[in-house]
Amino acid sequence: MFDRLIEFIMNQINNIVPVAEIFQFQKGVRYRFGKTDKTLDPGWHLKIPFFDKVLQESVVLTTLTLPVQSVISKDNKNLVVKGTIVLIVDDIVKYLNTIYNARDAIADRTCLIIREVIKEKTFEECRSEDLNKIFTRKIRKIAKEHGMYIFLVGLTDITDSFSLRLYNEQSQLV
Repeated sequence: MFDRLIEFIMNQINNIVPVAEIFQFQKGVRYRFGKTDKTLDPGWHLKIPFFDKVLQESVVLTTLTLPVQSVISKDNKNLVVKGTIVLIVDDIVKYLNTIYNARDAIADRTCLIIREVIKEKTFEECRSEDLNKIFTRKIRKIAKEHGMYIFLVGLTDITDSFSLRLYNEQSQLV
């Protein structure tokens, strides 16, 4: 109960304070009456209490580790793949305004693209071709629409694996 009270008080203090601080590794967006007003670079910025809200986000180089996923290749091999995305936020307004939880959304879209590419390839093609260029090219277009630049999408692991899924009597995965 006290934690909610403290959170409420901190939010009110943030509404009352007439300045916002943006750190060197961040960019911010000032919203006035709920609409985008100004992009903020690092430093101190004035805001009108209760009318302005400042959102800030880290814009430095970031890596996202993709979850392990099972994919069936063109030659019906069960593959387990894991990957990484290397990105930077290059348009803070698009990043904050066009998509909810942009990093998770890009990671999810990348997993879908990886699945789509691998299901069209045999296991040997997956091992011998440079799939990273294909993944990067495809996700780069999507990420640009949301204010991100993708440097690289790469597989860190690809393994031919036996997959076994069991169901119990209540039809739930075990």
